[in-house]
Amino acid sequence: MSILFQVRSEYQKLSKTQKQIADFMFLHVDDFVKLTAQEIGDRSSTSSASVVRFAKYFNFEGLEELKRQLVIDSNVGIVPIDPIIMQNDSTEQLAEKLGVVIENGTKDFFYQLDVEALDKAIDIIQNSNRIFIFGVGASSLPAYDLYHKLNRVNKSAIFNFDSHMTLEFINYAKKGDVIIAFSYSGRTLEVIYPAEVAIKNGASVISVTRDDKSRLAQSSSVVLKIPDSENLVRIGAITSKINAMLMADLLYFGYINPRLSEIEEGIVSTSKLTSLLKSKE
Repeated sequence: MSILFQVRSEYQKLSKTQKQIADFMFLHVDDFVKLTAQEIGDRSSTSSASVVRFAKYFNFEGLEELKRQLVIDSNVGIVPIDPIIMQNDSTEQLAEKLGVVIENGTKDFFYQLDVEALDKAIDIIQNSNRIFIFGVGASSLPAYDLYHKLNRVNKSAIFNFDSHMTLEFINYAKKGDVIIAFSYSGRTLEVIYPAEVAIKNGASVISVTRDDKSRLAQSSSVVLKIPDSENLVRIGAITSKINAMLMADLLYFGYINPRLSEIEEGIVSTSKLTSLLKSKE
């Protein structure tokens, strides 16, 4: 497993000292692999002992083994992440940093993707009667997008931005129905509570979340885990939003894949209908 991916996944659990070492590693990979423990400690405002403990925390025998893995990761094109936005950054620098964040986030998504769980989720959707989709805040974006795509191919899906209406609708969920619940934190009560009601009614629940130990995950038939790549308190959802959208798209592609010949006519006809609303200029 990539050490850069490991550190990003564990970052929120690290101590202040470990985060300082991790930040230095992310920003200066080329230097990190050349420096001694003492030099890394000086550059990261920690200590040589802390650097060695950092390596052992990630199950390496010592710093040299960690550095060898970093070299291997660099050779296969894993880009070190620089998530730090500075007040004096130029527009070009902001664009470069966002590009790195998105590139690494996407790589992390596919690196940790549980294909077996995804296949199970797709099978549930394939055999479902109705689909209820939940998500609030940034998580409502992949939820709404999936809702639209499924309905466009004539698969009955229900989504509402109003949490009270969502809860009212879920009262009628039953065996044969499926709930797809998006919550990056896994702690959103507006998503958790309807999922728990649905499970009690006999419906299946597919959750898309970073935390497979969360209350939402515990109430799910299938958990589709996305990378734990952002703080819960953040400037704005970036990789968490993109990764949830990727998972939504995979669920959609998995559903339509065996039906491509059936839905082609509907896709063409709906495209023609919406084209009437576009300017001819």
